[in-house]
Amino acid sequence: MAYKNLEDFINFLWDFNDGLERKHWERKGYRVLHERCVQIIKSCCGTRDAEWFTADIKALFPVVNWIVPYPNHTVFWQHTKQHKRMWLSIYCRDLDSGVEAGEILSWKEIREMHKSSWWKIGRTKLEVMQGIPQEWQRANASMDDIKAEVLKIWEAGSDSEDDETVMKTVMVDGYCRRLW
Repeated sequence: MAYKNLEDFINFLWDFNDGLERKHWERKGYRVLHERCVQIIKSCCGTRDAEWFTADIKALFPVVNWIVPYPNHTVFWQHTKQHKRMWLSIYCRDLDSGVEAGEILSWKEIREMHKSSWWKIGRTKLEVMQGIPQEWQRANASMDDIKAEVLKIWEAGSDSEDDETVMKTVMVDGYCRRLW
């Protein structure tokens, strides 16, 4: 299955009930969790909020996933004729221009570039991100500390006009990370 654009690829990974066959991808953990979250949000908050949640995940996906297994509707991980695993590169030319291989990119740089640039599927060997996102420095924080910080952000935002800031807290690798 060849993906013409990044939107089709992201829709393949995150959409449900669209008639596409996903065989080995259908019941992957991230999809099961996402589908359950959408059901919960829809029942508690309504369809609009559930759609917003999915749209937000889709928007953030290319920002934090630059190299992913090349999905196929019949197998989990597609291979070349030489039996090598196939990868899909997600690329942003504006973010990558002027970056040396292995250079550390701050999340602030990535965030700012994401707001004004577009991401695409890399089509050549040169269209692979050269930079490396900086590590998030919260690995030593306890879950109680992280939960307290998220609650503080939430409470501060509930009176704020900037709901975008509050709602951009996501769970990654067991830690809440505020990306925006």
